[in-house]
Amino acid sequence: MKILGIHDGHNSSAALFDGNCVIAAIQEERLRYSKNWTGFPEKSIQWVLDYSRFNIQDIDHVVFNGNYMPPDLGKDELIQIHKLRWNSQQRIKKFLKRTIIGDIYRTKNKKARIEKLTALGFSKEKISFIEHHECHVAASYYGWAKFDEPILVLSCDGAGDGLSATVNIGQNGKLNRIVGISENDSLGSLYACITTVMGFVPLEHEYKLMGMAPYADPKYANEVRDLFRDHFSFCQNNPMIWKRSSGSPPPFFGYWYWRKLLEGKRFDSIMAGLQIFVEEFISQWVKNCIKETGIKKVALGGGFFMNVKANQIIMELDDLDDIFIFPSCGDEMNAIGACHSFYAKKFPDKRIPRLKNIYWGPDYSSQEVEKRIESYPRKSNFTFQFLGSEINKKVAQLLANGKVVARFNGREEMGARSLGNRAILANPTHPEVINTINKMIKKRDFWMPFASSIKIERREDYLVNQKNIEAPFMILTFNTTQKGREELRAGTHPQDHTIRPQEVSKDNNPEYWDLITEFETITNQGGILNTSFNLHGYPIVNTPEQALDVLLDSGLKYLQLQDFLIECLD
Repeated sequence: MKILGIHDGHNSSAALFDGNCVIAAIQEERLRYSKNWTGFPEKSIQWVLDYSRFNIQDIDHVVFNGNYMPPDLGKDELIQIHKLRWNSQQRIKKFLKRTIIGDIYRTKNKKARIEKLTALGFSKEKISFIEHHECHVAASYYGWAKFDEPILVLSCDGAGDGLSATVNIGQNGKLNRIVGISENDSLGSLYACITTVMGFVPLEHEYKLMGMAPYADPKYANEVRDLFRDHFSFCQNNPMIWKRSSGSPPPFFGYWYWRKLLEGKRFDSIMAGLQIFVEEFISQWVKNCIKETGIKKVALGGGFFMNVKANQIIMELDDLDDIFIFPSCGDEMNAIGACHSFYAKKFPDKRIPRLKNIYWGPDYSSQEVEKRIESYPRKSNFTFQFLGSEINKKVAQLLANGKVVARFNGREEMGARSLGNRAILANPTHPEVINTINKMIKKRDFWMPFASSIKIERREDYLVNQKNIEAPFMILTFNTTQKGREELRAGTHPQDHTIRPQEVSKDNNPEYWDLITEFETITNQGGILNTSFNLHGYPIVNTPEQALDVLLDSGLKYLQLQDFLIECLD
């Protein structure tokens, strides 16, 4: 069965699933070259069909993420909507959402979404909708594919279909929800609210707050943490549910409330206080859920769990035995979750294989790349040579010599993290590359840490990982060993020496594994610094032309473009 999954909201996406694996998936931002593009993913739908060589009639079913999708908003509109006051007008709107007026509005919303699909030629009878948080938990549960034992499956994000978090039990290939937490008590919306208060873009720049958190003075950070603590608590009769305090507005409408409450606090203390609070609160929630259900293996999904430091605290809970977090677990991955959920219900006796990797995007042959280079209008600004099977040796030598090299090779990874195929790479023992990449290439905030790709065979050398948790997707952080701090220091967080690793195996990405092995042969180091291949404010590059643009419009000098090595002329 061929299932097309669609997420038509913030950072929209489309995925094509055949019951055995994802054949193709991509975010609309990559095709429009506009970060976090919001709306109906028409280009993504067409691309997954074209890549898979299917037409509309070949698709057996289409599933949307969510029964309701909010209006499309640009960045400026998103900021303004997060600055709405919690007044009588908003209270009335909230009330009307729970009445027949809200039902009518949601019905119209669903009809409009269907019409966008039927306008492309899809049959209305083949279209259905999967509830938002069901998509999140389905992505995680079926992605992990542990069907022979009970799994505690949790979701947490800003909001979707009226909820911000759920507690579920997965067993024998089926999911059963036991708890839902209202969007009015959302921790994800709280983080977006404070992101807006700090002058950043909500639903995009939360990572900047997380990056600054370790730099603050703990004394003042803890004072801010206590402010947040006073506004949320767990229910006594069911500690798997939390509520905000009665005097606090819903976090989505909390901008003016929190701006006044935090007035006079240092910006770094606010960022750190929020991070400490959510780490403590969410880990206590997971602990409560484990205690109430007796299930110690946990799968997580939803945009909140892009918070890798909170994930580390959860992973290290004494009560937890094992953990899986769906990679890049924001709403863009609900296109996959919708497919998982629909297929599992349609074929309850069949089992979806475990997620192997998320290299679901476009790739280019060497012949196609050469054509693109030859027709590139600014090709007089660089030299290029075809190296074929010698490309990894050459790139490894450049990295060993302290050079920064961009890599565009193989199928594009989906999601927010570079997993090596669309990456900027460097030698992590050279701390000066941090300034080179930040100032000349990425043009991003100085406090943002980098990540590392390490050979899975070297994990014990670099990671403190007593539970032997797998980490192939840069969705967890770990403490580092002494060797890790020495050999990967530019690819770790400088304040606490934690690392957000991508464990690379020969099975999951043989070409990238081979590159790191070549680097290891020269340096005896089994890991390299890896950050996403993009300029600040733009998505990860999607085409050879975009890769060449970034090369020439930044301080980069070297680019691996499939089997070609590109070098900028001075």
